[in-house]
Amino acid sequence: MDIEELKQFIESSDFTPETKQKIAVMLAGKAVLDYDTYAGVKELLQQELDSDFKEAGIDLTDDPEAQEEEKKYETALEQIDASMEEDMNFIEEKTKNLSDMSDTLAQVTEK
Repeated sequence: MDIEELKQFIESSDFTPETKQKIAVMLAGKAVLDYDTYAGVKELLQQELDSDFKEAGIDLTDDPEAQEEEKKYETALEQIDASMEEDMNFIEEKTKNLSDMSDTLAQVTEK
């Protein structure tokens, strides 16, 4: 998921306007979705979900169906985490390649 996809997901979601605004502020001016920003967004969304359940007086701690859904949710998050890590590794690799090329170009032009 890239930053634009995340923005679109948040805008079309049922999260509160306050949560959407907090996330918009977090994402403002970012060209890429780094891991820290992703973790912050994830935390904000989880806080709202937890708050909604608490307000409704819902305790799903011992509910097998809820536990199964939580496992699915956690699996999906793990897949997103893995995808984010792959993306970050790709960006780091390409940045290093560009830096190496820049160094090589600088050496060639100095001669």
